[in-house]
Parts: sequence; structure tokens; C-alpha cells
Amino acid sequence: METADVVTQILNRFQSAAQGQERFGRSESKVHRIGAGKLVELARALKSEAGFDWLENLSASDGEKEIVFTYFLRSSATHATLILRSSAPVSKGSGIAGEPWVTMESLVSVWPMVGPKEKEIAPLFGVRFSGGSDPEIRWEGFPLRKSYDVIGAAGGAAVPGGVLP
Repeated sequence: METADVVTQILNRFQSAAQGQERFGRSESKVHRIGAGKLVELARALKSEAGFDWLENLSASDGEKEIVFTYFLRSSATHATLILRSSAPVSKGSGIAGEPWVTMESLVSVWPMVGPKEKEIAPLFGVRFSGGSDPEIRWEGFPLRKSYDVIGAAGGAAVPGGVLP
């Protein structure tokens, strides 16, 4: 059976968590949106049944009301690729400099190579990955969120050109 057919069967099993498909930027690649509650279970199925044994990259972006996570998967046997996207809501709560923490499932148990990527994203976006270690915080707030106060971070000083040196 072709990898695409196996992926379709797996995604159909997780239909209750599926939130649709969209194009990835200008490419012809499709992004499969998945609810966060089933992400680890889906990831295990994709690895064991469809052979997606490599998580190439994890990126995060601030959608203002949610942090969006994009997972780029590859099968080393078939060279097939797959893009998954999930999100976690930004809600009121305790955090740093008035910014609430976001909680997201960690995929380290499925793909250990995602650990350093999660560790990098955590303090920049204010994410606590369940099953992961607590992020090291070296500044006030979460600098890659749209709500981050760049001027306040610069000590209130005007920043030439609006960019920190």
C-alpha cells in the first residue's frame, strides 16, 4: 500500500480531531490541522504505521489568540513528507510580565529529536510542553509573541528605526 493511502487511513481514524486541510504557503503541499488533544496519538500512528520516522522541523507562530505549531515530517524509507499543524489557545493566567503561559503536548516520546526545538520555542513563545522540561527564562515576557512590548524591553528608550540593536 502506498504511503499516501496509509496516511489517509490514519487521518480518517482521527477524523474527530481533524480540523481540515489548507495549502502550505504558495506550495502545493497540504497542511493537516489536528486538535491538540490527539496529537501524540496521531504522531505515534504516523510513525509506526506510515513510517514517518523523522521530524525534520517544528515551527511556531503567534496567531494572537493561539500559538500555532507546524510539524514537518519525513519518512526516511519512502522520502514522503507530511505537514501537521496544531494550536494551543492563549488564555488568561499566570506567566511573565502579564503574559500567560500556553500548554502544548510534547512529541519527544515519539520523535526525541524534537526536544531541542521545543526547548527553543518554549521561552520565546511562553509554551510549556507537557512531558518536557521547564523552559529557561532569561528575559521578561515572551519576545516572539505579537503582544511583546519591544519599547518596554529596551528600557523605555526610543529605538532607532524601531529595531533593537
